[in-house]
Amino acid sequence: MAAVVLLAAPIVAGYQRRSPLILLILGVVFLLNHVISKWFAWRVAVTDGSVKQKIVVSIIFTYPVFCVLVTILFFIGFALSFVSYSGVSFSAFSGGDLYLVAPFLFITSAIGIYLNVFDGPVEDSASIQRVDNKSDAESRIYQPLPFYESKEEIEQVVSRGSTEEKAVLSFAVGQNFPDWKYAQDVCLRLAEDEAQVVRVNACMGLAYIARTKGRLEKHRVKPVLLRELRQSDRFRGSVLDAIEMVNFYMNWRIASKHFKK
Repeated sequence: MAAVVLLAAPIVAGYQRRSPLILLILGVVFLLNHVISKWFAWRVAVTDGSVKQKIVVSIIFTYPVFCVLVTILFFIGFALSFVSYSGVSFSAFSGGDLYLVAPFLFITSAIGIYLNVFDGPVEDSASIQRVDNKSDAESRIYQPLPFYESKEEIEQVVSRGSTEEKAVLSFAVGQNFPDWKYAQDVCLRLAEDEAQVVRVNACMGLAYIARTKGRLEKHRVKPVLLRELRQSDRFRGSVLDAIEMVNFYMNWRIASKHFKK
């Protein structure tokens, strides 16, 4: 709904032959709604420290694309105006242009805030854990990650924890434990577990270490990721996600042929 309104705004402005300066205002409206639509992604970026990178990407890519799109739609509307009007003159910029934009801004912002802030998911990507349930439809649960303060607690889960506890442990140490090398060692040990879900989540735990710490030992991590990629069946997509994340944050090219297809 909000997307339809956003697409209609520049077309209407062009059809009414408003001043091209209105494109600046419409560009700001598009940017505002983009931020709202990515509300939880921004929250995760602030949490994991990647917000600066996200801002840079928005400035050099996202916002320019929006501006080009607004301009194209504006002139599509202008071309359509020849059906009803003659001449090629535009109106001077005035308060009427602001009155035209205001309803679009209010409607799209209200819809976006409702859908993405109040009615959106209450979890972020760091709280997603996969567990070995009996059906694919129930293969994900959403809950806060546990925080382990000591290595003794972690070792207890590794040695005597249930499948569900081990499946979550990789995410927890990858996201929260400050010692990256120990967290990596835990994930690599869990990658040898009998339960496939524990092994796959260990790959995701390694990806979390790459994202939060920016450190991994390639000679130890790469063989494990490639092995799970070959052996995984129903969780193959998760392994690919883990490899892609590791490649991105570590600037590696593990299994690059799988991402060129």
